[in-house]
Amino acid sequence: MEAEVSLNPMDRNAISSPKWEELDGEYGDIFDDEELERTVSNSTLAVRCRTAELIGGEVADAYHAFQSGDRRRFLEMMAGADGAKILMLAFPELLPYGAWAEQLAENSVICCCNNPIPALFSGVPYCAYGIGGDYQTDCGRGDGFGVAMSLAFRRAYRIFAFNPHIAGHCRRLGFSNAVFLPYPIEDSVYCPGEGKYTALWKEEVGGEVFALCTARIDFGVKGNGRTLISELREVSRRVPNARFVFMRWGGDVERFEQELSDAGIRDLCLLLTPVGKRRLIDYYRSADLLIDQLVYGYYGSTALEAGCIGLPVVLKFRECQYRVFYGEEPPPFIGIEPGEDLVSEVARLLNDEKSRREEGNELRDWIERRHGERASTQIMEAFFRLAVEGVTIPFEDENPLREALTDEERSYHQEKAGDQ
Repeated sequence: MEAEVSLNPMDRNAISSPKWEELDGEYGDIFDDEELERTVSNSTLAVRCRTAELIGGEVADAYHAFQSGDRRRFLEMMAGADGAKILMLAFPELLPYGAWAEQLAENSVICCCNNPIPALFSGVPYCAYGIGGDYQTDCGRGDGFGVAMSLAFRRAYRIFAFNPHIAGHCRRLGFSNAVFLPYPIEDSVYCPGEGKYTALWKEEVGGEVFALCTARIDFGVKGNGRTLISELREVSRRVPNARFVFMRWGGDVERFEQELSDAGIRDLCLLLTPVGKRRLIDYYRSADLLIDQLVYGYYGSTALEAGCIGLPVVLKFRECQYRVFYGEEPPPFIGIEPGEDLVSEVARLLNDEKSRREEGNELRDWIERRHGERASTQIMEAFFRLAVEGVTIPFEDENPLREALTDEERSYHQEKAGDQ
């Protein structure tokens, strides 16, 4: 199956670019891809990439001509159009998606991340998945964009849900076309190897063992604030040769650095410039464990990347929800609650090389079997082929996403809406 990537012209974040996957170096402003485009060659990319245009396309041109009195072209074009495309006319702010949709129409099937509106207008079968704010905010908007986002997700052949909480969003939003799919990970790329930076880290801050935390520094969302700092201070007391490595990105970096100093452990920590994925792989290999997010209780690509390299991963983890999808073999992450759990688990692992190796190997084995290229990717490709063929999947009557919301769910969502 040949593939190409159609890039969102409105997203200029470096970390959104396929070139970020190939960057072996530091990159200061991760929200600006201009330097990345200059320094990383297209020849390094495994797939062809094109940046879409938001200029309207043929439908928009014909519509504007229609408004000026040249009616025939537009009416003939829309007479046989898919009903979804006509939605562009009800909400003129959607017209710029026309050219992007025309580009996507060159393909036989589409997989959309975050914004499936261009795929909706393309007329091509597609699957879709969200990344957070699309479900939490965009689909609930009352304007044309919100309407189109909701319809685009619901019209997808399947929404890929990578984590259990997506099921809750889908029930709230009326998306009964979601299916659980383990997030694909390139286990041939994210694999064990010799760490190139351990010696350099030792020169800079001393120590013998390193806990790595690559999550953005955001006290409320990631949980790496004052509580974590006090816990790491206790870890350093129990494991005097322990050091802690962070990435210098996120809205709370300055507060974080000050509170490290206030806690007396600033000299035990490295705050490094963000790096592309090729360099990040070396950072994973140079560390002894990963501390991931400590708030939501769900894992993303960071935990999978580090675990696939063979690092034990400590994070807040709602194991009971994952058992719904994985049965009696849930992910072997080290789930903790803030407080003594984190201190005891991190200290235990940093003090015990044998446990780190065994638990890291167990996690890598699980990820290979559940999320690896030979597992999850094949399932994803199978859904693409079913979408192209228009195959109806049986057992829809037993789909729990079709059931009405319970009173408990309604109360929960109303409470969360009030918190916004």
